[in-house]
Amino acid sequence: RQQMECKRAWLFCRASTAQGIQDQKQALLTYCQKMNWKPVKCTTILGSVKDYSNIFATNQDEKIDIMLTTHASVLGRNLLPALTFIEDMHKKGIQIATLKHEYITPLSKSLAKAIDEKLHCINQKEKEFAVEMEEAGYEENAFYDLSL
Repeated sequence: RQQMECKRAWLFCRASTAQGIQDQKQALLTYCQKMNWKPVKCTTILGSVKDYSNIFATNQDEKIDIMLTTHASVLGRNLLPALTFIEDMHKKGIQIATLKHEYITPLSKSLAKAIDEKLHCINQKEKEFAVEMEEAGYEENAFYDLSL
């Protein structure tokens, strides 16, 4: 029987709370043990990813085979920077995977730009709607029965 390849794993955690970070880290460590992967690095970000270049700067001397994260959304909520990060990782020969055995691959620039423009448009409409609701006297996070 052939032994599973022992990949060198970079654990990537991002959450809005310290407990969320700890929960993700524990899940990733458990997964590495199950897969016989060696965790060699762990990056934790509390809140949003502000600058992906800082993440790269700390990875220059590391020998990494795979970056492991709990979900794709952990990589970031700003689409174009996250997609650029994913593409850069692949250029460096580092795979990105989730706990559900999903491998995250680069997206074409034109498709990424189109998706980003649509998301920006939706975000703008949501902001406009929120302003309209506030001007109409509705409070944020309040429940209103608007049925006729």
